[in-house]
Amino acid sequence: MAEGQEQTRTAPEPLAPGALVLRFAEERMQLLLDAEVVPGGESQTERQLRIRLIESGIQETMKLAEATRSFRAALDQSHTLSGVLLLSGEPPKPPRDAEIVWAGEFFESGFMVNPETGQINYRERAAKRAVTEGQLLATMIPALLGESGRDVLGKVVPPRVPRRAGIRAGKNVNFVEEGEKYYATMAGQVRFQNEILQVDDVVTIRGNVDLSTGNIHHPGSLSISGNIEPDTAVEAAGDVDVFGCIDDARVTSEGSLTVQGGIVGGPNCMIKVLGEIHARYIQNADIEAEGDIVVESEIIQSHIKTRGSVTVTQGRIVGGEIIALQGVQTDKFGSDGGGKTEVRVGVDYSLKDRVSHMETTLAEHKKRLEAITLRLAPFRTRATSIPPKLKDTVVALLQEAKHLQEDSHELEAAIEYMRAESKALARKEVLVRKWILPDVHFHVHPQDLWIREQLNGPLRIYLREQKIRVVRLRGDGRRLHEESEEMQLPE
Repeated sequence: MAEGQEQTRTAPEPLAPGALVLRFAEERMQLLLDAEVVPGGESQTERQLRIRLIESGIQETMKLAEATRSFRAALDQSHTLSGVLLLSGEPPKPPRDAEIVWAGEFFESGFMVNPETGQINYRERAAKRAVTEGQLLATMIPALLGESGRDVLGKVVPPRVPRRAGIRAGKNVNFVEEGEKYYATMAGQVRFQNEILQVDDVVTIRGNVDLSTGNIHHPGSLSISGNIEPDTAVEAAGDVDVFGCIDDARVTSEGSLTVQGGIVGGPNCMIKVLGEIHARYIQNADIEAEGDIVVESEIIQSHIKTRGSVTVTQGRIVGGEIIALQGVQTDKFGSDGGGKTEVRVGVDYSLKDRVSHMETTLAEHKKRLEAITLRLAPFRTRATSIPPKLKDTVVALLQEAKHLQEDSHELEAAIEYMRAESKALARKEVLVRKWILPDVHFHVHPQDLWIREQLNGPLRIYLREQKIRVVRLRGDGRRLHEESEEMQLPE
């Protein structure tokens, strides 16, 4: 076996008498032996083992002696040796990853649960975002580097790079270097987005947003005690809490949106939210969100796009189109005469646009670099004889090319990260608790499934081996488990 060669054979085939095989495992942290030792030939096999060890790069006297002892101990048990551990390396000591320790349940996911009944209150989120002036928000535990190890050949094995935990003090947050702590400098609502921790000023609007208030633009969070009426617009840098309904209005939030009533669309309706959305119902609305969308009763004839999941807790999805990167859950799909319902899961609706913008910039950089290369070509063969009046121009072009190359590398890395993140987040699954009516189209990326006749649940629809599988689940109510055999659907 050549130095550094690693075999992954876990169940070796029977060896011929006298045969001996060395193999590295666990990234050269282990040296294993397979051998068929002939009775009476133990000494010859031991000499052969020593030769193979030296050929494989094991030359230190102590390691040769240790491997020989391991061989002899195994030989006492059996002359057929399989996967005998001769030598072990010293694994690197792992680093300590950086960590943000929150001082409160500011960003808890989910909803409050009644401790007596176990019922989930979908109008009361578990997160407690309100903070007071001077309150400790977070402590950063810095990363610590690990220590290098050595493989069985004695080569240095570096530890992995510790994971960072990005956080910066934003508006109304004070960073204290000693102890690396973050404090609120005013009372408000804490928000953590794009690695920036800030406290938003919460403005309360008593009553409706309508012609009397005009459109609302606020750099913090909003609490609206009434409705958002038709033909109005609300824009907030933080969360938006609406205690009434949204009716054919435009709402943009860089935080989350909570609507105690429902969202009703219309020709002027557009909801765009960077966080989560919670509402009692959604009808005829166009909605985009980065986070999860949770609806209590129904989504009717709406166009929903999210990089999170869509959950209807006790109701149905009828008509329209749902695009959810992280899957969909509901009691029912479709209705008699409700028209076609489109459901697309595992699809990142915004990835193409985000990547396309960067790819356009990359193409522009490449074109500019080619132009610079052509302009500099005449000077490359006579660098020492460039006229003084042209030197400044050449230096400027070289600097521009350097910046373009650096920017291009950053763009390429960002595109790669976005694609990898999208792939990691994708959950190609639909959970149906009660039934699916005909004329529902599922796209479980990249495959399609049309439902032609009613299917009774609970069902799980998911992708496996590039094929859509429909499996009936067992269980009662919200506790679904123990998948049965895959259902065979008519073509």
